[in-house]
Amino acid sequence: MFSQALGLKLVKKVDRPQYKYTLAMLGYAEEHETVVLELTYNYGVTEYTKGNAYAQVAIGTDDVYKSAEVVDIVTQELGGKITRQPGPIPGLNT
Repeated sequence: MFSQALGLKLVKKVDRPQYKYTLAMLGYAEEHETVVLELTYNYGVTEYTKGNAYAQVAIGTDDVYKSAEVVDIVTQELGGKITRQPGPIPGLNT
């Protein structure tokens, strides 16, 4: 979903079966050119509870509302859930 909704590409994949995990690095360019998002798949883990997963992924965009529309469309097509629509966050200068 990250690639369809956000345009990220899989730039690197590291499988470590001896440690029971796989890493996937997603980015807009190669690791040496820009930052990447690293996702970990832990073998045998089918569910995470609040507190041992991640809270958010923040990506800059010129138009957050237009980007959110694209994410909404992809989410409807592939499944998933948008937990919060874009807009100011109380207490922060956003």
